Amino acid sequence: MPSSPHRSRTPLHLSLIMATSLLAWAPSLFGYFLSDDFNVVTLLNRNRTAVDWPNVLSDFYTVYRGDLTYSYYRPMITLSGGIDLSLWGFTAAGPHLTNMILNALNGGLVYGIAARPPISSPAVGLTAALLFALHPLHPEAVYWLVGRTELIMACFALLAILLYLVYTDRNGRLPYLGSLLSFALALGSKETAVVVPVALTWYHLMLRHSGRTRPALPPAASLLPYYLLLGAYFGLRKALTGHVIGQYGPMGVNPSDPFLMSLGLGRLFLCLLFPAGSLLTPAGDAVIGDTARRLLGLIPWLSAAVVAVIAMAGSRRRTVPFCLGLTVIFAMPVLSVLAVWGSPDLFSRLYYLPSAAFCLLVGVLLDNSRGPVRRYGTPILLLASASLLAVNSLPWIQAGRIARTILAQIGQTADEPGARAVLVIGNPDFHFGAELFGEEGWALPIAAAPPFVTVPPSVRILHHPGNPCAPLRDGLIQRDDKTVILAWDRAAQRLTPLTWDRLTTDCSTGR
Repeated sequence: MPSSPHRSRTPLHLSLIMATSLLAWAPSLFGYFLSDDFNVVTLLNRNRTAVDWPNVLSDFYTVYRGDLTYSYYRPMITLSGGIDLSLWGFTAAGPHLTNMILNALNGGLVYGIAARPPISSPAVGLTAALLFALHPLHPEAVYWLVGRTELIMACFALLAILLYLVYTDRNGRLPYLGSLLSFALALGSKETAVVVPVALTWYHLMLRHSGRTRPALPPAASLLPYYLLLGAYFGLRKALTGHVIGQYGPMGVNPSDPFLMSLGLGRLFLCLLFPAGSLLTPAGDAVIGDTARRLLGLIPWLSAAVVAVIAMAGSRRRTVPFCLGLTVIFAMPVLSVLAVWGSPDLFSRLYYLPSAAFCLLVGVLLDNSRGPVRRYGTPILLLASASLLAVNSLPWIQAGRIARTILAQIGQTADEPGARAVLVIGNPDFHFGAELFGEEGWALPIAAAPPFVTVPPSVRILHHPGNPCAPLRDGLIQRDDKTVILAWDRAAQRLTPLTWDRLTTDCSTGR
């Protein structure tokens, strides 16, 4: 039997999606470790020499990385970090390449879901996957190595859904078992994967089966193992962490607060429709200039206008409310957090999985539209997404350069003849939303040590995040102790050498 046009185009479409994704995110290869990344390396092996595999594998029967502050159970994330460290060592390019590949694979999974029943359109799949590959809210998930939590969870969750669609279309035990296994791995990656059974239930409620064969099991029977697996997961979480549903660390956010969830839902669609970043605020003038910022600031509004026109021009097929509901379902576990921090500059990685369903929605609307909307809507949205992605990626690219430069400068200063200590004064924390060393620079002392920085054994690395006069007033440093002082210049985003005379003069005059 000759192959269908859909099957003949699939390799070409997947190649285009993969190439577009890898090309768009290629600058991440020049990134560096940031904030929590340094802590993760330390937890993988406190001696920072090689992977401590017993410690890594202990995450399968303990809390996440042994951190009792967070009620997490994420063994797949720690396992991926151990594999990365064993493959690439302590170089940053390797783990960033892993993130790039995971993101590209997720784009292929979005295509696979859209190109199968019930949506069953290669055009929808190609549009949705390209929009997902170029989504402006993804830099935190891809550029920041710890954002891999979202990438791996989404990969297994989307794979579980795709394999279930294959099962309902063609029947067969293997896709069904593969879907259950993928769901289990998604649960071991991040808690938000609990939405998979809800998404599959939503599929059965909204869309009739349209495959070539009748599934061996009725919907209720085929969904029951997913809910049983979910119950077992909640029981395991309770046994390991003491919580059935955890909170986001010390934030104390109730994930099921009705008010916060409704507020977070509004902010979810606002940020998906207007995916601006910190460089599109007045603070971004220092990087891209006022005129460029104002011009680029029009892109989210133009994108929203195109989506609105598409929605009005589209037909009333059931796939539209299905994709709309799927967006909400994917975001349900994080809506409270989005309500507390609604800006896309903070926790924008939480939009990663919901954006997959949103891109499906846009693809369906474009496919159902007519006339010039169908002809020009896709290229306009892709161009807008690519432009905003380039802008929103700038802080993360520059943050990697800043972090690398800071650590190199600390290492060079520690090698100076006669130095006994290097004191860093100030908070190298954020760069336009990209986290350098965390609030109050908590990760800087962790990073300023081997293998990231080579420091002579006789030299101490000190960090004081507050007022530069405080260490002098408290007697922490003295003129004759051969302490080299580096002060963080927030405006210039760099460390500046500070002499003892300059420090005492500035502090005595109150500057």
